Formats: sequence, C-alpha cells, structure tokens
Amino acid sequence: MQIKINNYNKKFYNLLNHHKKIYKNIQTNKLLEYKKNYNTIQNNKLLEYEKKFFYLWKVENFFDFITLFLKI
Repeated sequence: MQIKINNYNKKFYNLLNHHKKIYKNIQTNKLLEYKKNYNTIQNNKLLEYEKKFFYLWKVENFFDFITLFLKI
C-alpha cells in the first residue's frame, strides 16, 4: 500500500512540476510579447513626436524667414 501511495505521489509531483514549467514558459512568453509590443508602441510614439517636432521646427524657421523678409 505504501509503495502505491509513493508511486502516486511521484506521478503527482512530476505532473505538477511539468505544469509549473509549462506555466512559467507561457508567462515568460507573454511577458516577452508584452515587452515587444510596448517597445513598438514607444518607438512609434517617439517617431510621431520627432515628426511633429521637425514640422514645428520647419514652421518656426519659415516664420523667422518671413519676418526677416518683411523687415527688409
């Protein structure tokens, strides 16, 4: 009887460890996927800000140019 119980315990713990490993892998993959998505979003935001800044910089230079031209 004791041998059967020990055998079941081994099987149970093996199964438990196996599922723990699977769960850990899934969580790691989810985390990596989230980080990848987050980085992509941040990069897109950064690019968007750069475009806006560059546009504003061009507009500002354009107005400086016009004011210079008008002063002459």
